[in-house]
Amino acid sequence: MFNRNLSPAISRKGWLLTAVLCLCAVVSPFMAKADGAGRDDEICRLASSDRWLAHLRRDLLPYWETDSALGNKPGEFPTWRYFDGEVVDPGNLRDEFLRLTTAPGYSRFTGAKPPWRFNRIYIRMLSQQTYFYGVAYHLTGEEKYLQWAKAGVDYIIHNAYDEKTGGFAAFLLADGAKPDHSPAEAQITSQDLAYALSGPAFYYYLTRDPDVLRAIDQGERFIFKRYDESLGLLRWVDEDFSDPPDHDKAGQKNLVAQLDQINAYLLTMASIVPDDEREHWKADLEKASAAVRKFYDGGHNVFWGRMDGFRDDKTGEIDHERLGAYDVDFGHTGKAFTMLYLAGRILKDNDMQHWALLNGTRVLNEAYVKEDGAWANGKNADGSLRKDREWWVYAELDQAAAVFGFSQPAVWNYLPSTYAFWFDKFVDHRHGDVWAMVEQNGRHDRNPKTDLWKSGYHPAEHCLVGYITSLAARSQPVPLYFAFKAKEDLPPVSPYYFTARTAAVAERAPLSSNFPGREKVRVVFTGVK
Repeated sequence: MFNRNLSPAISRKGWLLTAVLCLCAVVSPFMAKADGAGRDDEICRLASSDRWLAHLRRDLLPYWETDSALGNKPGEFPTWRYFDGEVVDPGNLRDEFLRLTTAPGYSRFTGAKPPWRFNRIYIRMLSQQTYFYGVAYHLTGEEKYLQWAKAGVDYIIHNAYDEKTGGFAAFLLADGAKPDHSPAEAQITSQDLAYALSGPAFYYYLTRDPDVLRAIDQGERFIFKRYDESLGLLRWVDEDFSDPPDHDKAGQKNLVAQLDQINAYLLTMASIVPDDEREHWKADLEKASAAVRKFYDGGHNVFWGRMDGFRDDKTGEIDHERLGAYDVDFGHTGKAFTMLYLAGRILKDNDMQHWALLNGTRVLNEAYVKEDGAWANGKNADGSLRKDREWWVYAELDQAAAVFGFSQPAVWNYLPSTYAFWFDKFVDHRHGDVWAMVEQNGRHDRNPKTDLWKSGYHPAEHCLVGYITSLAARSQPVPLYFAFKAKEDLPPVSPYYFTARTAAVAERAPLSSNFPGREKVRVVFTGVK
């Protein structure tokens, strides 16, 4: 009954056992409450919408609206910045970066020649910063953030995008120049290509700009040319490329090559593209979802980050995988379940939704550390919990609990304490934004706040999802700002990844001459879930 949508390893008997275990995981937060407090009490303890807006304005924006964050020219957002937000000077590194250039655990970020990498502008990070400004506009309606988001989109399309092929550059130098050692389109990872679309996709969601849609649509088609029908996977790269310490191989089977297509742009776009394009987008969403499921191991309830071998369809076993391996953590697994649950909504695949919900809540139950009131990062090879907490893993687990809570309200019990940990421990209360890692001993300054793998995407999405779900959990209307064409009917619109019973225009006001023919449109959603 469920085998069409689940891992081949899940038999009917295994499904029944999993369902029993999942039911226990789902109800355990309520069962543990001695006072019998119910759903309404827990909802009242969730961070309010005002708290999320204050988090955006007070905690996040100060780091992202400075001149140094905006770069030397419109949209050319710098990749590397110090704790205080200033742009890194490769010729005069401060201690916070200098000490990391020789640290063994940091070599994948800097390589052997830090100034060479520090000169790069990584398009995936520029696009994620673009996404951040889109969220800031979405929540506040302040036009300057929409202008900055547009500047990022324009930079990507004019400098990093090849309109002949639909491909995107992995990284550039200032003024759009390509480095000497630059990968060809066939050598750029599918993950890089996915995140190049994250900023433009969110901007399209806000504006329905047809020029931006053309680039997104072509980029999506370029990526899915890598879909290997025989494997049911997107290839990581089509040609080998060595960029020490990274060595990308055409034969790699990487979870994020599949998974990050879904969260970076497919979920955002699949329901809002024009009617004649929608079936194509949904078909590719279904392909990506099926590809993600191939990395699932039901025995451990994890998604493996890489597969050296491949799943045996008869036994369901995956070769050469272990707990604590590359990209095997609660973040990737929790995110995979969340994305599959939301994809199941769009695809009207009830089996996939149910499976993702049940197993996703099991992950939350495992990841929650009661004595800390916080999420663990993952498991070590021996099964013990890793309590050094990365920002993006933590954000994904909060978001998973917020999403799953509509169907299983018990998991909302985790959020009052996990949100408090985020606001208290992850936020840099001096300069803004969030730390990359909060170690078990409380230290937070070992890793940069902005580099080639960390930008504004995860803090912004965490804030947006927290805002929407906290209002919706209280059965309150959810107001959000868009920038649609003036005097036109409201296009198909939803509150980000969620559904709503109604959407009504509460305010329309002309935007400035920077957006001719467009209006700031405040849409109020009700019945969000």
